[in-house]
Amino acid sequence: MANKPPGKQRNLAEDFGALGHMTNKREDSGTGNVQHHIASEESILREAANRDLISELPDGILIEIISFLPYESAIQTSCLSRRWRSLWDQVLECHGTADDIPNQIASFLKRLDLRNPFKHPWKLRFHYDKGSVLCASVGAHHKLHLDFSEAFREIRMEVFDMRLTLFRIDYSYRVIFYVKSLHLTSINHLTSEMVSFLISNFHMLETLLIQNCPGLLDLRIDHWGPNILRLAVLNCPKLTSLHICALKLKSLHYQGRLPSFTLYSGFYSFSFYPKFTLEDAMLDFRGGPVNKPSQFDLSLSVIRYVKYLTICHWNFEFIRPKLISEGSDFKLHDLKELWWIDNSIEVYKIKSLLSFLKLCPSLQRLFITIDPKSYGFSTKSKGSRQVMGVHQSQKTAGNKREQMCHLRIVKMEGFKNEEDEILFAKQILKVVASDNEAIIITSKSSRNNNPRALVKTHSDENGRKPCFMVVNDVDDRLSKMKHPHMQIGR
Repeated sequence: MANKPPGKQRNLAEDFGALGHMTNKREDSGTGNVQHHIASEESILREAANRDLISELPDGILIEIISFLPYESAIQTSCLSRRWRSLWDQVLECHGTADDIPNQIASFLKRLDLRNPFKHPWKLRFHYDKGSVLCASVGAHHKLHLDFSEAFREIRMEVFDMRLTLFRIDYSYRVIFYVKSLHLTSINHLTSEMVSFLISNFHMLETLLIQNCPGLLDLRIDHWGPNILRLAVLNCPKLTSLHICALKLKSLHYQGRLPSFTLYSGFYSFSFYPKFTLEDAMLDFRGGPVNKPSQFDLSLSVIRYVKYLTICHWNFEFIRPKLISEGSDFKLHDLKELWWIDNSIEVYKIKSLLSFLKLCPSLQRLFITIDPKSYGFSTKSKGSRQVMGVHQSQKTAGNKREQMCHLRIVKMEGFKNEEDEILFAKQILKVVASDNEAIIITSKSSRNNNPRALVKTHSDENGRKPCFMVVNDVDDRLSKMKHPHMQIGR
């Protein structure tokens, strides 16, 4: 047997010597070494538990796993992580003209197979008319999103009118995938007629969202079927006329300048029909009216039964004459959460809010936003001085009945300084029942940028002035609490 080089022999001996040294050290360490190994194993187990082992599987296996899930659960896997989202990123590319849009969408939906979700792509990019692109995608809960944002600015800004007539069925467009929620973004004058034709065949539609249409001038929505429940029109700055007819509308969200607004329930106007089903109303008209403010005529019947409401101070000023005519019988008994928007803090505006709160005996949460960019106008007229006229004529006899017994949370934002916040808080506490420990959350404290709370404790010795204590450490759940409408369109 050939002799190994001396260097190699020395290295081998050193290795065996080091191994013997380690063995002796382990024997000497005894119990401490065992504990070290246990800690190492626990660390390895923790590391393995934190690893997303399933996401590390190949695409084919992941697709096979998803194929066993129900449709709704399968499509929600796209929200788990980027890894899972990539499985759904297959895009079908097609080309044609704007006139081909209905056929392309119908064909796209017909290809979808709920039992085999990866058989065909769930996204479509349709190229039409010299550089414009329609992006279509399907989401959970039978949602279809049509986005026309990829078009030349000149095309997007050109004005147009659109009429949507739902529940007119063309059975040649029947598909496996029934659209229940339709989101339309950046419709333009080239695509409005095609969208109108397409939407008329979605007879299972329950939710309709129209947003970011800079050229939309006149919108008319007629729905004679029983399904449409939720409607939203957001950020259409040129819209001057909006006509809505829906039989059982539950939710209405509008954000932008106030157009000429007409609401109908079936063949009856909201002004005459005895009872309506609207439970959720977002009337964010902080951009002001398109026409003269005096033309604003929103029937109180629209909001009589709402549970969630957003309204601007200036809107209430123009509803007030109807309140005076109806007397003290009108109440928003079902209202639970209110978002009140104003552009500044002035005494008469605080009184106006207090007057509105007296109409809300069941209110639980109040959100107040001061937005300097919100529309405002002078209210020095005779009509505006009747802000408190509805209830001020009825002296203290009705004060106890008008106090709010259910209000628990008041959250304020946009105030310039703490003095304004405290002034506002004291006024709010005047309408809160004495035995109600309401919490008022302000934007931030003087000590740091964290929110603080003013908690009503009890009245003074005479029972006349409300007292409160300041809490600088606010629970995260309270500080992050928002009105349901605050995330819409943002």
